[in-house]
Formats: sequence, C-alpha cells, structure tokens
Amino acid sequence: MEKEYKSKKRILIGIIIVLIITNLSALGTWGFQKFKRNRIHQMEKERTDLPNEGREGRVKHYVKRELNLSEKQCSTYYKSMDENFLQSKIMVEKIAKCKNEIINQTLSDNPDTNKLNMLCDSLGYYHNRMQRGMNRHFLEVKKCLDSGQKTKLREMLIRMNEKEWNKDGGNQRRSKNGKCDD
Repeated sequence: MEKEYKSKKRILIGIIIVLIITNLSALGTWGFQKFKRNRIHQMEKERTDLPNEGREGRVKHYVKRELNLSEKQCSTYYKSMDENFLQSKIMVEKIAKCKNEIINQTLSDNPDTNKLNMLCDSLGYYHNRMQRGMNRHFLEVKKCLDSGQKTKLREMLIRMNEKEWNKDGGNQRRSKNGKCDD
C-alpha cells in the first residue's frame, strides 16, 4: 500500500510540475506578444508623429535631421523644396502626358514620325526643366549652409544618386569623368 501511495504521490507531483511549466510558458508567450504589440504600436506612433506625412514630409524631416538645420535654415529649405516639388510635379505630369501621346502615335494606323520626334524633344525639354529646377533648389539651399553642412549635403546627394543609380539595374556606366556612357 505504501508503495502504491508513493507512486501516486510521484505521479501527482509530476502532473503539478507539468502544469506549472505549462502555465509559465503561457504567461511568457502572453507577455512576449504584449511586448511585441506595444513595440509595433510605438513604432507606428513614431511614424505618424513625423511632420508632413508622405514622401515630401519624410524627405524634409530626414534632411533637417541629417544636416542639423536651424529654424532659419529650415524655413529657407522648406520654401525652396516646396517650390521645387510643385514644379517637378508639373513637369512629371507633362512628361506622362507626352509619353501617352507617344504611345498613341506609335500605335496609330499611320504614325507621324515628325510628331513622334517632336514629342521626344518635348520629353527632353521637360526633363531639362525639372533638373534645372532641382539645381536651383540645391544652389538656394547651399547658400544658407555652413561648410560642415555643405559636406553632409554633398554626401547625402551622392548616396541618393547612387540609390537611384542602382534602381535602373546599372544600364548605364559611369565613366571616369562622372558622365554617363550608354
């Protein structure tokens, strides 16, 4: 009888230990999930706290932080960027319209090569205007930066250009003088 009692006692202790381990595992999982939810919530909150949501706002916030701009510098930068962004948006719309016309003309029964050539020239013109606007923007911003900020701006622009460069699959090669080769 005593042997049977000890055996039942061991089984009961084993069951209690398994239940305790199961409860601790459940509490640990619950705590981890809560921590993970709080962390995700915090990241979402930080993302929504950024000024001027959207790509333009993220760029402004990034440049302000990276260059450590003063309020006066921010004002100049934001004004210049807003003007450049608006002009770029207009040029992008004109480029899209021009490309649609090229597609329509190319797919027409009797394509007009003179009109196609004129549309291609227009594409170049709109790209040129967009780049000139961007140049004007950077020159205007550069005027209000100190030498350390100018160095950081240069590094940022090089990094941004290299990312754009990598997007197109490397279809162009840069020659030693920095120009594009086809």
